[in-house]
Amino acid sequence: MNTDQVEGKWEQAKGRLKEIWSDLTDTDLGKMKGSMQEAVGYLQEKYGDTKEAIEEKINTWMQKNSKDEDNDEDGEDNNLRVS
Repeated sequence: MNTDQVEGKWEQAKGRLKEIWSDLTDTDLGKMKGSMQEAVGYLQEKYGDTKEAIEEKINTWMQKNSKDEDNDEDGEDNNLRVS
């Protein structure tokens, strides 16, 4: 995966995070430093939830909303998962 693909995945992830936590700002997302693990830590701190609860929210949302987006035109799995 090249740098453009990684950046594209983060852009996709940011949009998904804003759908789950609608009050997140661009500043909040910037503090996550382009990493889902950083995002989980930041969300833990901001909302006081456990790491497991945040990961579950993200993964549940992804499963529920991934049916239409499972593969892109090159056949790669586009689902973002947190673990």
